[in-house]
Amino acid sequence: MSPSNFYDQSIPLFWVVISVASRRYTNEPTLLLRLSRLVSKLVWTSLSTIPHSKEIVKALVLLTTWPFPTSSTMTDPTYLLSGMVVSVGMQTGLHRPGYGKDYTKWASRAKVEESEIRDRITVWACCNISAQR
Repeated sequence: MSPSNFYDQSIPLFWVVISVASRRYTNEPTLLLRLSRLVSKLVWTSLSTIPHSKEIVKALVLLTTWPFPTSSTMTDPTYLLSGMVVSVGMQTGLHRPGYGKDYTKWASRAKVEESEIRDRITVWACCNISAQR
């Protein structure tokens, strides 16, 4: 998938991926710190808008696995996000991978593709792993 297609699919997930990748970008050592505030705001804004998507769940999994630097655990939102990742995952029906269409009002009754079911299973497993670690 091209970067522009990825961006069009999910702006928050795109920027979370860029943020995670910026950890190793040595040409601009302050990039992660500069991105952290803006990307965090984008993620929180996305979470306040319902319905949620599988892509926002993927963004949360990445953020709980590679959280932004923080000055103390008191200001670290990782604990809150790790709980939310399971809740949002259930809200989007990831816990029932073959029935994802039942969790949206815009769903067609067409058969769900096997690749979509596999992706939903993987994302649901990642939700639980990130919440437990």
